Amino acid sequence: MATFGGLNFMKGVDALATLGDPWHQLGDIQNETAYLGIDDKWTNRLEDLCRAELEQAHGRLRTIHRTKPARALHVGNILPSGRAWTDGSVEIRWSKGGRPRVNDTLIPQDELRAIVKKLGGQRAVARLLGCSHVTIGRYLKGARMDSATVDRIRSLQAAEQAVPRPQ
Repeated sequence: MATFGGLNFMKGVDALATLGDPWHQLGDIQNETAYLGIDDKWTNRLEDLCRAELEQAHGRLRTIHRTKPARALHVGNILPSGRAWTDGSVEIRWSKGGRPRVNDTLIPQDELRAIVKKLGGQRAVARLLGCSHVTIGRYLKGARMDSATVDRIRSLQAAEQAVPRPQ
């Protein structure tokens, strides 16, 4: 993470983002805490320094002196320190973490082919889903689709079956 001392050149920007947590060298922190006689507290010191570094980075927005609003985003595991991040004025979203789950309710390929044919082909289904016909082709070849896409295809199929046919 780049730091810029006490410079104010970022005070007028509209948004600032920090990506990742600025962890200090583990060995350095362990040596510091051993020297200070607080060996068992090295993990707390490591986290506190990380939070402080993030607070300093986000402080570049100079929010106290701003005349127009700005946005701050941090993507990482540690929240920046400072009152603004703990007083409820910041929206915090936590990721569930891990790999995205694979949908267990996939549409079998033969069934998907029949649905696509019934709905008018790849291009027609792509228009209905708001995606490319190439994407539909990938699904027909066995590419996995997310659960929202599976649900939309199922609802398209149900809507098609509900439409009365002229006799």
